[in-house]
Amino acid sequence: MIKKSRELTGFELDIATALALGLQAKESAYGTLYWSFEDYGSPYFYAGPIHLYNPTVKWGQAGGFIDEFGIEFKWVSDATIETYSYIMEEKHAHGGSHLESACRLIVVSLLGEEVNIPDDVLEAYNERD
Repeated sequence: MIKKSRELTGFELDIATALALGLQAKESAYGTLYWSFEDYGSPYFYAGPIHLYNPTVKWGQAGGFIDEFGIEFKWVSDATIETYSYIMEEKHAHGGSHLESACRLIVVSLLGEEVNIPDDVLEAYNERD
């Protein structure tokens, strides 16, 4: 499903962030989807159930790439944070939290203004507990 990168929120933004960072959705022997990353030395490494990867709300999952990409934050209103990174071609993004804004910046910078979110991955998030 094609989505506008700057309009993504919640688990759709989590999925797009994973895809931007090179995580791959794979099926386990039990039929559940999980994220896998081939480079185990990567600071973005995560291997686990798809629905548990939530960098838009978990600092432990997002903190590494905030530092890696040199992401900086600026409040632009009471409810909006702007992120920017001169490392990533001086792109800008906005969000309601630091993590949402950082994830959106990574998606826009690495995947562009539109992202294709696989239907099976969307279903895995929708079927979570």
